[in-house]
Amino acid sequence: MGLTSALRIGQSALTASQLGVQVTGNNMANVATPGYARRSLLLSPLESADPSARFQPGNGVGPESLSRVIDEAVVARLRGQIAREREANQTLQSLSNLEATLGELSDTGLTTQLTSFFGAWSDRSTLVANDGVVVQQAQTLVSSIQRMRDDLVQQRVQTEALLDDLVPRVDDLLEQVASINQNVTRAQVAGGDTASLQDQRDRVLEELAGLIDIDTVERASGATDIYVGSTPMVLAGQSRGIELNRQSVDGRVEIALRVRADGTQLPVRSGQGGALIAARDNAVGGTIDQLDQLAAELIFQANKIHATATGPDGLREATSQLRMPPDDRLLPINSPTNPSTADLPFEITNGSFLVHVQAPGSTTNEATRITVDLDGLADDGSAGTLNDTSLEAIRQALDSVEGLNADFTPDGRLRVRGEGGASFSFSEDSSGLLGAIGMNAFFEGSSADDIAVRADLAADPSLLQVGRIGVDGEFRENAAALDMANLQDLGFEALGGRGFNTFWTSVAGNIGAQTDAAITNAEASAVVRESIEAQRAAVSGVSLDEEAINLVTYQQAYQGAARFIATVDQLQQELLAIF
Repeated sequence: MGLTSALRIGQSALTASQLGVQVTGNNMANVATPGYARRSLLLSPLESADPSARFQPGNGVGPESLSRVIDEAVVARLRGQIAREREANQTLQSLSNLEATLGELSDTGLTTQLTSFFGAWSDRSTLVANDGVVVQQAQTLVSSIQRMRDDLVQQRVQTEALLDDLVPRVDDLLEQVASINQNVTRAQVAGGDTASLQDQRDRVLEELAGLIDIDTVERASGATDIYVGSTPMVLAGQSRGIELNRQSVDGRVEIALRVRADGTQLPVRSGQGGALIAARDNAVGGTIDQLDQLAAELIFQANKIHATATGPDGLREATSQLRMPPDDRLLPINSPTNPSTADLPFEITNGSFLVHVQAPGSTTNEATRITVDLDGLADDGSAGTLNDTSLEAIRQALDSVEGLNADFTPDGRLRVRGEGGASFSFSEDSSGLLGAIGMNAFFEGSSADDIAVRADLAADPSLLQVGRIGVDGEFRENAAALDMANLQDLGFEALGGRGFNTFWTSVAGNIGAQTDAAITNAEASAVVRESIEAQRAAVSGVSLDEEAINLVTYQQAYQGAARFIATVDQLQQELLAIF
């Protein structure tokens, strides 16, 4: 080994030390850079050119690798936790807004309005309140229900607007990952540095994980594939895209995230996107459905009572709220092919009702039973609705009663009128038909969307009926009002056996409980995310103290190599001086 070889050893030491200083400086420069993974330089001794030769001390030092210090398992856990935290925060925000919309703890809450409505009927039955108070309280209740539904629908619209903004951002992030994958693959083939590109990709993946739940698979080429569930979204350098799809199913608008390339529906359950979809469909959408359910049952039960209510002078005319085209009137009421009744939220069952007719000047009434055959059996006993009652059959039966005229209005509503000054009323409706079609109704509509006090009743509260003909044929002045007031204490099958107040208190209480749980979940998610970030920082983060030690080490190594080269140079000069 000669002095020239010694110079090469010194040169390798200088080069390695310079590289070490650069790596250390780059780490220190990026100490505050989000998502930066520190670089680690690994040096190794260079082997002698002729390992078989005796007395070969080595060939110096050289860099073996320059790599990112990162724990992929920790990074994967962090992405998953970011998705859960963003989901928890979005869920909390949605539930908090929903709870505020319900406002159940305020004086204007729906439970309070229901109590006031039934209280007005109770007061009317004891003559404490007049007809106008009852109608006014009903209109206040209707306004509260409609306003609440409008607010809930608006919250659902706002949720969809957030999704409309989120999806393009997700699509852009997928494109970014695909582009970075291409650059990483090219750099890796060329033997270039890919660390900065990988840092950039990790930052994009973290943001993406916060929006939708993703899984990643690393390729040997350095590219990262992205999956949502088992559906590929990015394959190497190609993004398959994402889109928000809306479609109408049974009259309801359903939304879903789909792969733009082939329309595959994505099972997004986590991240902000998953939380928004769940809030729209379950929290907000479910509450709208429950409000509609409550309103529908309130309409039905109130109309059942008011349909058989009357005053001392009876009714001169009564018209249904349900409009039915001529073709549908001939179909059995319980036929699944009858469009007018198939989707009716009010239950009509096999039964009957009485119609009482009182002739002018008479003090007694004649009762006639109208059969509503909806047993689902044909005349021969076989299953089928062919021989069951149609609305036209009901009209004919009423029209055949002496003193009554029954027909359909031009807009398709069943109308009953007394003839020759006769009055009439209904009672004992075991079928629910009169309430379901809104005959002599108190409310109009079929849900929270269109509930209203009957228009002519709202304009003239004196049309309110509070009495009823009893089973003995005698008129009872406040029977219907008492039945209305007692609705508050009854349970209904459509509401799961609960009453109106209990049902809605349960709905509001469930939202409150979910909100409390969401607060806890959001706080816990933040703590877990911070813990995983600390684990990542312990592995990948830059420690200025550690880097300072490395800097001193490389500095001293550089100084030692420089002194070594100077010594070798001096020896060469002395050797040349001899010759």
